[in-house]
Order: sequence, then C-alpha cells, then structure tokens
Amino acid sequence: MASWLPLIDAGYRTEVLWLDGDDTEDRLDERLVAAASELGLRVPYIQIAASLAASINAGCLDIVSSSSSLSSTPTLSLNNINSPVRSSGASVELLAGSFSDTTLSDHGHSDSIPSIDSFSTCQTSISSFDARASLHNERHPRVGHSSQSSIARSAERKRTSFINAIGKSFRRRRTPSGITLPPDAQISLRREGVTSTVLVETRSVMPAPTAVEPPAVEEKLHVEVPVFDEAAVQRSLENEQLKDMLDKHKAQRSRFVHLQNGLLDTLKEKHLAIIAERITANKQEEAEKQKQNSAHTARMEERHLVIEIDQIKEFDKAKRNLQTRIKHMEGYFQTSSPPQSPKLGSELSLDLTRSARTVTRRQKEQLAQEYLDRESMDQLHEARIKVLRERQERQLQETSARLEKELENLIAKNADTIADLERDHQSEEQELLQVFDTKKARLRWRWNIEEAILRKQLQDRDAKPYGPLPTISFSSPSDDLPVLRNPFANP
Repeated sequence: MASWLPLIDAGYRTEVLWLDGDDTEDRLDERLVAAASELGLRVPYIQIAASLAASINAGCLDIVSSSSSLSSTPTLSLNNINSPVRSSGASVELLAGSFSDTTLSDHGHSDSIPSIDSFSTCQTSISSFDARASLHNERHPRVGHSSQSSIARSAERKRTSFINAIGKSFRRRRTPSGITLPPDAQISLRREGVTSTVLVETRSVMPAPTAVEPPAVEEKLHVEVPVFDEAAVQRSLENEQLKDMLDKHKAQRSRFVHLQNGLLDTLKEKHLAIIAERITANKQEEAEKQKQNSAHTARMEERHLVIEIDQIKEFDKAKRNLQTRIKHMEGYFQTSSPPQSPKLGSELSLDLTRSARTVTRRQKEQLAQEYLDRESMDQLHEARIKVLRERQERQLQETSARLEKELENLIAKNADTIADLERDHQSEEQELLQVFDTKKARLRWRWNIEEAILRKQLQDRDAKPYGPLPTISFSSPSDDLPVLRNPFANP
C-alpha cells in the first residue's frame, strides 16, 4: 500500500485540488487559517458550528419539547444516532459521535423556533401547540412539589421528548454527515426576544486535519451558533458568490469521488489479474501433481505384477522339482537291483550274490512325505499368492491415500494462497479508504472555513446574516454527482 501513497497524493493534488506548481495543501490551509484569523474567526468554532448544523441536517439532533410535560424546559433529542444508515456508498459517511441527553436553558419561548439547519425542508421540532403549553406553564408555575416529583417529571420529560422526537412523521431521514461534534459536547438553547442561539460547550478541541495549527491545550470552549431564519438561508442560496463556492465544492467532491473510484478500480483490476494468474498456476500445479500420482500408482502396480509373476514361476519350478524327485524315488523302489555294468567273468559271479536292493523304512517315509507335499503344493501356492496380493493391495491403498492426501494438501495450500491474496486486497482497499477518509475530512474542514470566511465577508458588507449552505454528501445519490462505491458492500 505504501507504493500507492505517492500516486494518491499526486493525483489528489492535481486532479482534485488543482494546485499549481509547488503549491501544497498545507500552504492552502495556512492561507485559509490566516484569512479566517484576519476576520476574527476561530477555526475550532467554525468546525463546531458546522458540525452542529450538519448533525441537525442529518436528523441526528432535533430540538423538541414535550407536550405532556408541565415544565417549559425544552430538550435536545437524538434520533437514532447509533443506527447505521444503509446505502450503496462507502461507509465513511456514518456519524461516529455520540451525545448524552442535555437540557436546554429556559429563557423564554417563542411560538415557533426556526431550525438551525434552516436549509432543510423539515419543520422545527417544537410545534406551536407545545410552545403555547410551555408559555402557559411559565405564567402559572406549580409550587409545593417535592424534589422527587421534580426529578420524576424531568425524567419523564426526557423520555417523552425522545419518543416525540423519533415519532414525528414529517421528519425526513438524512444520511449523516462525516462532520461530528465532540462526544463530550454540552448543547443548550438561549432565547433573547425573537432571536435564538445554540450554545455548545466542550473541553475537547477538534483537531485540525492539517499541520498548520499546533495541538492546542485542552480548554473549555463556548461556541455560540445563531439560529438562522429562512430569510438568511435564502439569502445565502441566492447569493452568486456563495452559489459559485457551493458549485466549486461540488466539483471538488465530484473529482474526489472520480479519483477514489478510479484508484479502487485500478486496485481491483490488478488484484483480479493476480488472482487469475495464481489460479492458472495452481491448476497447472494440481494437474501435474495428479499426473505424478497416477504414474506412481501405475508403476507400483507394474512392480507388484512382476513380483507375482516371479513368485508363480518359482512355485512352478518347485513343483517340477518335487515331481522329478518323486519319479526318481518311485523308479528306485520299483527296481529290485541296480543295472549291472559289464565286468570280467571272475567278478560276475561275485556281484550276483550282492545285487539284491534293500528299501529301508526311512526311504518309504520320505516317499510318502513327497506324495503329501505334492497334494498340498497347489493349495499352498495359491494361499501364498493370495497373501502376496493382499499385501500388495494394502500397500497400493496406503500409497494411493498418501498421494491423495498430498494432492489435497496442495489444493488446500493453493486455496489458502488465494484467500491470503483476497485478504491482502481487502486490507489494501481498507487502507486506501482510510487514506481517502482522512483527505475527505480535511476537504470538509477546508470547505467549512471557506464558507465561514465568505459568509463573514458578505455579512460585514451587507450588514445582514447569511445562513449556512447545504451540506455536500459523499454517499447520497445525486443526478449530477457520482457516488462513492463501497467495495465491502454486498452486491
């Protein structure tokens, strides 16, 4: 994956940011931070304000009040912030922050509170009926209740407010933004007449995704986010400079998506080529191993056949020798005297007296044993051949099982190799997505500062507030913008 980093950085710098010459992303961020400082804007405040607006726009944070509560204190409700949003885009859009139940300060109510995310089409969570009920409760406060009753009412108010928040049918579910508030953020609402301000208190400093700002010492931040009315939001949507900036950001988003999808496609094509080459090599190796196993088995069968033929030949030879011995012994017993050789007349008379042959008992027993051996020889030879064949069959089965096991081990090894390549590819894809997630966070960080600078300049020039621009999503489908593909999503 390290070999991809220079390619990613070079492509991102030229194709997405359109930086010229030796200009770098760090220098671009330094210029933005300097411009924001000249206007009196603090970068952490800008990011917290943008995160708050994006969270409400995503439907993860609503301002609600309980119509059944006797107290006039409104609450902030979290709408399924931990629920995953299913989409075909990459998983980098999930809102990772978590918020605890917070209570807003009670400084008066108006009949209707405009949404902080005013560019949203959904209504505010506080209805006029709830507001009137709260005002009535303010004018007629209850007295004489114990502290336990107050605690019970507060718990019931929070529970009912949350139920009301998730149960409003007119709230439109949005894909959460990649911008998140610090997890320890405390949010409250302050109303002064007809104007309202959301106060965000946190001890966590949101780190800038760049080296232009050194790590700040943890301090408690108090950020005031004005609640813009529809006129301020419409003013921003109709302003040519802000529209040009929004179009510029959308173009960067489009180029960003094209670059990420292109690199993912390149990585996928390279992986598929490696997998195809590996599969072909594995098949050849397995076929060669199977061929070797078949040849080895055939040679073993040939050796066994040769051994069996040699054994049969030895048995036949032993049978012939036995028959020859029996024939000679029978001839010996059937002849009363040995054949005479021609001799002189004086010796002939002497040999006639000594020529009578005598057959001993031992010789008879030996002949009888030879007869027994001849009768049992065929059965004995067949039994020995059978034992030989069984031993050879067992050896052949053991050898075949060993060779089959070797082939199975080779197939399993090749499968593990493919699985390792798949895991390596998924790891590379995940690392690539993490790199682009970091760049995406930095890109949003820069967009927030650019928008805050331009809105501040327009507000100083026209003496009128300008509301926030719509949040650009990387995962919501759009007619003119591509969508980030998630390589880990099920097809």
